[in-house]
Amino acid sequence: MSVQKSTVVIIFDRRKTSVPEVRLELSKVKDFREFKVCLKEKIKETSDKFVITTTDRVEINNDKALSEYVVNGSSLYILNSKDQKLSAPTHMLIDYLPHYDTLLKSGIYEYFTRGVQNPLPFAFAELIDNALAATNENNCTRKIELIITLDENIDKCSVCVLDNGSGMNSEQLNDWAVYRLSKFVRRRRDHKTESETSDVSVYPKSLNSDISYFGVGGKQAVFFIGNSTTMMTRSRGSMDVHELCLSKDDFEKKEKERTDVYTGLIRNRTPGDSAHVVNNDNLKSLIAAETARDGFTAVYIHGLRRDTVEYLRSGVKYWTQTLSHIYHYYIHGPDGVRVSTDREEVALSTFRHINIEVKIEKYDKQSRLVPTTTLNLRDITDDPQSLYIKAAATAMETFDFKATVENQGIVEGIIRYHPFMYDRETYPVDATHTQKALGDIEDDDVIQRDRPARGNRAIFECYWNGRLIPYTTIDDFDWCSVPKKRGAIPIECYNRISGVLFTNDKFQVSNNKLVFMDLDTKLKEKSTIFSRIIGEQEQRVRIDREFTEWLRQCHETLDKQIRFMKFRAVIQRFNENNNKSLGYWTQFDAIEWDGKVFKKGQLVKITRVSPHVYGTIESFYLSGEHVGEIYATEGLIELVQEPRSIYGDTRCLPLAKLDRSATPSTINKYLDEEESKLPHSVAVSWPEGAVLSNNKVMQVGACIGAMQVEIHNKRKEMVSKLPGPTQKKLSVEQSLVFTPASPGESEKVLISLTAEHSKKWFYWFRKITHLDNIGAYCLKLQVVLSADKTTSSRNLPSKTIKFTITEGEPIGFVIGTIDQPIGLGAAFNIPLEFHDSHGNLAKPITDQNPTITIIDINVNYDGTKTNGNTLILKNVIAIGSLKNASTKGMLLTVCIPGLQNDTQSVKVRFVPGPAVRLHIVDITGTINLDDGGLGRRLKVENGSSLCLNMESVDAGNNMTPCPKKKLYYKVISGASTGISSGVTDIRSGRATVNVDKIHIKTLTQCMELVLRMELAPCKTVQALEIPLQLCPSTSIASVDVYLNDVKLKHRQDIGCGAGETVDGLTFRFLDEASRDIVLTSDLVAKVTVSWQETTDVATLLLGALPGVKVPDNLEPKLCQVLIATKPNLLQFAFNLKPHAGNPAKLSCQLVGEKKIRLTEDTKSEILVHISDHHGNQITRVPTTSLNRLVVTAEHLSSHQRALHSSATFTVKNIRIGGGPLGPKEVTVRWNTLQDSVWLTVTAGPPSRLAVVGWVIDNPIPVFNGGQFDAPLAVQLCDDSGNKCREPNYKIQLTKFDVKLKLDPPVTSVRTEGNGSAMLGLYTVTAPRGDYELMAKAIFGKTTIDGPTMLIRVLPDPKQPDSITVCYNKNTGLIAGETFPDFIVQVLNEDKVNIQVEDPTHLTMTV
Repeated sequence: MSVQKSTVVIIFDRRKTSVPEVRLELSKVKDFREFKVCLKEKIKETSDKFVITTTDRVEINNDKALSEYVVNGSSLYILNSKDQKLSAPTHMLIDYLPHYDTLLKSGIYEYFTRGVQNPLPFAFAELIDNALAATNENNCTRKIELIITLDENIDKCSVCVLDNGSGMNSEQLNDWAVYRLSKFVRRRRDHKTESETSDVSVYPKSLNSDISYFGVGGKQAVFFIGNSTTMMTRSRGSMDVHELCLSKDDFEKKEKERTDVYTGLIRNRTPGDSAHVVNNDNLKSLIAAETARDGFTAVYIHGLRRDTVEYLRSGVKYWTQTLSHIYHYYIHGPDGVRVSTDREEVALSTFRHINIEVKIEKYDKQSRLVPTTTLNLRDITDDPQSLYIKAAATAMETFDFKATVENQGIVEGIIRYHPFMYDRETYPVDATHTQKALGDIEDDDVIQRDRPARGNRAIFECYWNGRLIPYTTIDDFDWCSVPKKRGAIPIECYNRISGVLFTNDKFQVSNNKLVFMDLDTKLKEKSTIFSRIIGEQEQRVRIDREFTEWLRQCHETLDKQIRFMKFRAVIQRFNENNNKSLGYWTQFDAIEWDGKVFKKGQLVKITRVSPHVYGTIESFYLSGEHVGEIYATEGLIELVQEPRSIYGDTRCLPLAKLDRSATPSTINKYLDEEESKLPHSVAVSWPEGAVLSNNKVMQVGACIGAMQVEIHNKRKEMVSKLPGPTQKKLSVEQSLVFTPASPGESEKVLISLTAEHSKKWFYWFRKITHLDNIGAYCLKLQVVLSADKTTSSRNLPSKTIKFTITEGEPIGFVIGTIDQPIGLGAAFNIPLEFHDSHGNLAKPITDQNPTITIIDINVNYDGTKTNGNTLILKNVIAIGSLKNASTKGMLLTVCIPGLQNDTQSVKVRFVPGPAVRLHIVDITGTINLDDGGLGRRLKVENGSSLCLNMESVDAGNNMTPCPKKKLYYKVISGASTGISSGVTDIRSGRATVNVDKIHIKTLTQCMELVLRMELAPCKTVQALEIPLQLCPSTSIASVDVYLNDVKLKHRQDIGCGAGETVDGLTFRFLDEASRDIVLTSDLVAKVTVSWQETTDVATLLLGALPGVKVPDNLEPKLCQVLIATKPNLLQFAFNLKPHAGNPAKLSCQLVGEKKIRLTEDTKSEILVHISDHHGNQITRVPTTSLNRLVVTAEHLSSHQRALHSSATFTVKNIRIGGGPLGPKEVTVRWNTLQDSVWLTVTAGPPSRLAVVGWVIDNPIPVFNGGQFDAPLAVQLCDDSGNKCREPNYKIQLTKFDVKLKLDPPVTSVRTEGNGSAMLGLYTVTAPRGDYELMAKAIFGKTTIDGPTMLIRVLPDPKQPDSITVCYNKNTGLIAGETFPDFIVQVLNEDKVNIQVEDPTHLTMTV
């Protein structure tokens, strides 16, 4: 252990009381022993009964602890024990200097948290700021070089900023290295005032080069660019160069060595001396050029990051543009880049002596220098500020202004105008593209296609002391922002301006000059005063008015934004008032403005006139004679003012008043509102009664009451004048037109009157009387203009009322023509024509019921209907007998009460009418009449026939023929099911109906039937239905069979025991009504049974059947009883279903494999069946039978039992827990019945791996280089040690020591079918010692570790290992004499002499 020479520790003795601390110098201490001796001397202690700990109670008791925990300034305790409580407080000296990462990494944070652009150019700018400040007092050209060295080897890449300024002495260089030593601190330290250190002269746009301020940016920049820098500087007139190196590696080294990190050395050397530089040709070349420079400062940075090198290599255009943007006004002067191409004029600038050059030195893969690229930032013309200046209008002066804030803060501002030229904006979009390329900006808010020119970008870029502050922009000021109230200047003009703000150093910026801290806030304070600069003279004016006027002039003078299209003609226009010529104008049909096309026929809105004008475009006018399309800033628009129903005038207005933001929906909404003021409807009222409604019907002599008329618009407001400027009065015209009822006569205008408006009664028309003509009338009220009594071209409203004048009341009637002859019962109509007192046809009376009378005939009708002036008696029907009728006809009389002439008569002739029903003349056949009456219910036995004579008659019971018709008959049941049917001819009016025998199968009781007869085709004659009662037959219909007096069903299943005899069978015969039939010899002779060939007649007469023998097996047996009756064979059948008897036998069946692995559940199962004496399986046992099932076997450890619905037991999951392998009997017992199955027990699953043929309880000896005594073989075994016959297990042999070598090399093998594997016979090579081997078995994810085999390697006693030679080393050898004797011994590895069998194997060479 070696302690640093300057190490001093503080000792606190806190064993008992508070003792003042002592300081112990450890400059001569080498180890812990010397440290303890010095300590005891210092505290004057002779005993060793104490402990030394740190303040964290880490004990110092050896050299390692002393070296690790004791450093300069450490505080140590002397205690009785490590865990002792302090007897008094102590203190500890600490050092809280900032970590060197404060210097190394602050730049990364500052640059990357301030914006989204790549910040490398802004780091370069920090170093260029220092160079500008250093060259500020140069009398010659101020030259600043940015030298970039790029090599394929990234370690050789470097950046150097070199200036020809005044340089620094060693003290100033030391000040540069101090972090945050700003120029203000240096002034206070040197007792200087601002007036002593700054130039009081006024610089335009604050271009004073005083931009090296805070003592932070340079350090942040160099460590952002690389991890090491070398500062080399020489002040003017000095003989020495001062050099300072700062690097990350040096900081880390000092931290490890626990020396002061913030210390270093400034090397003072002669110019050009590079003896101290190793492996850095670039730095050597830079030092070699120092001899030609008087004053300079060079900042050499190396250790560049890879991403920095890639950006320097690929983004040259972008970062040089950014630098040119930052120092644009230092490079080109206060007015920026000159647009003039006159080189002499450009050279007159006083700022042309500032040259900032970029030199890029590239080396190829062979380290050969590629020609150097040199770029002067003054030659870059596509930086954003250059683009803004070039794109601004040169024909218009810029808008210069000045803002003065508190604390002497001054801001000079410039606003430029970028006019719209023809089809595009001239605002430099490329500036935005450049910014995006610099920083990969992906911000959709910067440029928006729906806003022209600048989009959403800010107006002002901000410069501090002439240098761009990149991350601060000012959107606008109140006086130059878009006004809330739209004025004469289009809104887009406010987006065509760009500007620059130049501030002095009274405004705070961030340490790395990326953002202003308070500029926006101070400029928007109320105390800020804005004034305009005209000709370098400050004028206190209304800045908002001045800016608005300047912007208006720019727009009117410079913008070429309206595109006149679709040339029509060149015409001469005249003044409408005095017809004076206005000169020649070019007429167009369309224009394009702000991307919107306005064309002829389009609806538009005109603003800045009172009121606003809406109209349809007719044409556009541009002053002068032009041909084709042309751009301009102003013109005229000619339109027809809408709505035309109100205005319709043609007006010509300036294009500037066109509202380009108006949408069709807003225009149409306005037009709808204007048109709603027009007259829309006419309202009529009758104050004196006699109201006339539309389609009203009145009789001759009616009148129309006096009318009061009102005119309403769509808003339901009364109007009497047209809206609009003319205010024309409205009148109402009344006309009455008569249309005669007779065809061929023309219309006549009976009345035509006009009413003017009155405030008291509005529009009034008198009463109309004497409407004597029968026909249609039309009363029309038309709104007209009072001046010309016409509707003019306007669609004025009207109201039309149609009404009708009809005839008077009727006084009599006549009977019209009746079709004859008339069929009795057939419907016919009687027309009656009415007339009034003047002989005109009149409307029929409908409130009286006419009466019709005919002698001996009953007459009825359904009602009446009107057909014009005719009343029709509908569906008149006459019913009666024609036996006494006269051939000359009968008198028909009609009477209508209430008329003056109320009765009229006419003769008519009647004939038989159409058939209306069927009539039964008589009935014949074998029938029985219930109640014995004709037409009553007929009682018929099942199977009998009927015969009926029929007639067709009309409503008066007169027989009438039925040509082309037939009589259909059908016997049906209540469910309309047909039983018997037929058809016969009835054309003459008479027919005979023969019904075949009526039979219904299995009729058990009397059944109600209907005999239905009907004419077809004929829908007017109602069908005739005769009720029938069908009685059952007395023949044998069925047979019933009984077992022990229990009635059996046909094909019923009868359960019985197997092998038994079924007795007690009886039978009986029944007719259709289920009535018993007496058994006779003839009947029982027809009976046979299927289970016996012959039957005893005597037994059958008693109604008994022979017994049936049940089969021994469980097969069902069909038994039939047959009766040979006519026409069908009767039968009855039943099934005997045997079932098993009492349990008599138990049988076991093994399902699955017979083999079972030890300690595993078998996948096979035992089925247990119980049967009777005949071997029939029993299918039902009690549910408690499972408890009586017992399974036994030797070493049986577990099993599962189950009872199924078929009375079958299952035994599964049988497990044998131990015992010998081989056959194993499993016995199953249920009650007194039992059976057994045999299983073969095999070994259990592999769980162990045994080594075969080796005794592994003791170490296995083997000679080095020798073989094992036997081959290595393994066997898979179960938990009981039984051999497992499992093939395809992978066997691996594992060595735990790499020194042990086996030959042949160890490989994996697979187990054979018997579960064993032969690994082979190995030769062992290893140093003496014990080694472990282990075999493993792997199958899938299962691994079985074998036993560990301890191999003891012994040296081979017969194997030579070394040779010893002994001879007399003090004997000299004389030439010619023989060599002395040599004693040679051959030794084995145990250094034991071995016998050499063949001495010739030993050789000696001299």
